[in-house]
Amino acid sequence: MLLLAYADLLVFSDDYLHSQSETPVVQALVRLSQLFPGQITWDLYWQDLNGFVNALATSPAKVALVDNNSFYALSDHLNELYNWALGRPLIITTFNVDTAPGHPLWALAGAQWRGDMSQDTTSLILERGVFGWPEEVPDTLLLSHLYEDRGDSLVSIGGVTLTLFEGGSASAVMSSDCRVTLVGFLPAEAEADRDGDGVQDGVEFYEDLIYYVLDCNGLLVSEGGGRSLRLAQRGLELWGFSPGPAQLLLY
Repeated sequence: MLLLAYADLLVFSDDYLHSQSETPVVQALVRLSQLFPGQITWDLYWQDLNGFVNALATSPAKVALVDNNSFYALSDHLNELYNWALGRPLIITTFNVDTAPGHPLWALAGAQWRGDMSQDTTSLILERGVFGWPEEVPDTLLLSHLYEDRGDSLVSIGGVTLTLFEGGSASAVMSSDCRVTLVGFLPAEAEADRDGDGVQDGVEFYEDLIYYVLDCNGLLVSEGGGRSLRLAQRGLELWGFSPGPAQLLLY
């Protein structure tokens, strides 16, 4: 049995083109809370940037999650996010890396700004160890053009490249210790359901990414207190996913 050591997340979203309940990051959190009833909670600052920034200084939450689709003012608070990320995990999705391309926050993710996203319409899933459970995200995310400024391409400088744009540049990078993740496109624009399972691809992207960050940072534990082994059925096969060497005993 997998247990979630009570993981409270501090969440900001400014996805004004979806309702609060329909925005992909919220849907992903709801789905994870259904997998782990009573064990995962979050404080959502919905289009409330000042409230979120104030909470960064006082919240006991274990993970901060930023879903930045439209507020340019987030770039005024990168120092606060940097200070958080020095000690606690941070997932940041933003269209606006280029406002402060040299900020040290990006380096914490092992990334740097490369250029505007331009007209790229797809982001290719590269790291299957991240995007394989609880959902199997399609190999290609189709990004619609919902927002005027849609994001930036990245370069890995010691981080792990999670996804690529169709032109070959990185679109999401995670630090090698999995503490800081920078996503340069907007999962809210991944509205398709390419695998036909009834869940939008952007929701699946967020669900897998959040789960992996919790797991990799030791917030997921097994009943015996060790690191988790994730099991998933694919057709007639049972697949196991482990962040490190593991022994599987079947009875």
